[in-house]
Amino acid sequence: MTDNTSNIGYKIRQIRESRKMSQQLIADETGLARSTVNSIERNSQRPSIEFLKKFCELTGVSADDILFETKPQNKAVNDSVLNTLINESDIHKREKLAEEFIGKVNELESDLKIAREENAKLQKDHQYLKDEMRLLLDKLKNLFQ
Repeated sequence: MTDNTSNIGYKIRQIRESRKMSQQLIADETGLARSTVNSIERNSQRPSIEFLKKFCELTGVSADDILFETKPQNKAVNDSVLNTLINESDIHKREKLAEEFIGKVNELESDLKIAREENAKLQKDHQYLKDEMRLLLDKLKNLFQ
């Protein structure tokens, strides 16, 4: 990367305009006068570090993009690193979701086991009641014969 201090103001104006922001909005958000923002954009005044920090937060641009010229190969490396970080983040999110999913599956398996045990108990109770009713019916038949 090479130093780009002579174009800082131009880059700030270019970024501001690309985001359809007014100088007044930037001034209000950074605590400067609009005329100061205008001076910075015309390269008549250098921006403070605090201004750059607030401007970057407001526009979502990195200070490196404003302060340095990025060579194409460095941009490719930066994009590659960024994609790796995004993919690692996605992998972490997927792993976390998988862990949550496995936890839910385990809970459901436990609930299913309990339900099956209760069902088996109810079936035994049902069979017992059926058998008792047959015995009572047989006794009633014997009484009326």
